[in-house]
Amino acid sequence: KSLPGSSGSSRPERIVDDVAMRLRRIEPDELEDVTAEGKRDELNALMTGMHRDLRELSSVITAIHLSLPGDMQPLWGPAERRVVP
Repeated sequence: KSLPGSSGSSRPERIVDDVAMRLRRIEPDELEDVTAEGKRDELNALMTGMHRDLRELSSVITAIHLSLPGDMQPLWGPAERRVVP
């Protein structure tokens, strides 16, 4: 599914596709395996990878859609001209 406002296979879309593909390929039985130390290594690896990918997706979306271009300034002017009462 395409992200709103996109015109093709953008980096955010590729990240979303990779995450979705990884989730589709999960074998739930493997996530239940517990090591002798009482840890679920497969589940831990999955969650760590998902966390990393979602943080990357967040950073990419912020950089693309929520950041001002380098040569633009806010309407209220540069920081050194602002006066805080």
